[in-house]
Amino acid sequence: MKIRVVKVNMGEKPRITEIEDTLEASKEVVGGYIERVAIGTEIDLWINEEGKLDDELKETIVLVTKGRPYDVVHGNVFFASHDDEGNTVSLTDEQIEDLKKRTMSAVTPTGEELMAIIVD
Repeated sequence: MKIRVVKVNMGEKPRITEIEDTLEASKEVVGGYIERVAIGTEIDLWINEEGKLDDELKETIVLVTKGRPYDVVHGNVFFASHDDEGNTVSLTDEQIEDLKKRTMSAVTPTGEELMAIIVD
């Protein structure tokens, strides 16, 4: 079975796509072991657990809480949702719109433009 996600590859704009609903497919998207970051109550950001340790992975997303940046995610990522049992499921149209509202552009000290997302 496939799920609808928003995928962000390093250096690329976010895009809506489908991936297989398996651990292996999720690991393939992020390029390693996966870790979940909650974005609000219904959206999950799936990242490479060891992304910050890999010098080849570029910064992709700035996480913002209470109006301030608090962390930077490295490498390819994807956004999905979850059901009441905690299983990963497709994003709804409403969740994709919510994600767009939480997203803004951020510029690093080196002038690189990144996606910033409000997590609270």
